[in-house]
Amino acid sequence: MKPGTTYEDSALWAIQAYHPEFLVLQAGIFPQLENGYVHDHCQVATRFAASQYRTPWDLVIYQCHP
Repeated sequence: MKPGTTYEDSALWAIQAYHPEFLVLQAGIFPQLENGYVHDHCQVATRFAASQYRTPWDLVIYQCHP
């Protein structure tokens, strides 16, 4: 990471470098990633609703096909 680099920038780099089969994301935390790579290469495998676990965001597991 360099000054000014965000966690989302780092996540995008890692995904493009390693092409994971699965991603686990808090819904809405990385909108650029979700609207780009995830939208183009992944499908929802499982979603855990925030209300069931008293967290602010749903937790989403995606299966990806690079």
